[in-house]
Amino acid sequence: ADSSEKLRQYGLSHIHSHPVLITRTRSCSLVKPPQPPPVPRWKLLRQKKKTVVTSEPQEPVVEKPEEYVEIASLFLNYKLNLITIPTNT
Repeated sequence: ADSSEKLRQYGLSHIHSHPVLITRTRSCSLVKPPQPPPVPRWKLLRQKKKTVVTSEPQEPVVEKPEEYVEIASLFLNYKLNLITIPTNT
């Protein structure tokens, strides 16, 4: 429901196709991630390793890298006539 609402804000719909051209892709965001708080120097000495005891071997968690795309579309500033859906039925 969120994606269809977002499309309706721009005057587009899932019913009508809208071709786009992917002009650029990248794997990092535009916003710089926040810096972690500084660690006191005394905590850097003799750091303890976290040990987890399990009966099953653990598989490393593979995080999917974030991907971002830049698109160009003829319909970027095009508005459809919005259809009002009655909510009292």
